[in-house]
Amino acid sequence: MTTLVLNYSTSLLEVIFNGFKKTLQGFMVGWMISRQSSANVTIAEQMIRAGEYRDEDYHWLLADLNARTIAAIKKEFLND
Repeated sequence: MTTLVLNYSTSLLEVIFNGFKKTLQGFMVGWMISRQSSANVTIAEQMIRAGEYRDEDYHWLLADLNARTIAAIKKEFLND
């Protein structure tokens, strides 16, 4: 009987810990994406101003940078 209770409490703690870990991971990934998206605004402005992307629209460039950011962060940190 004691073995059953110990195994049940251990698995319950693992479930709680894994849920907590997933929640924190989601917060951190969201925080990294938001910080990089803020930096992408400045980067897109500077790239347009420098003449590197004269044919492209600012908003298109910003959307492209943000899409690449999200894909790279998800690939690196959300490899479930």
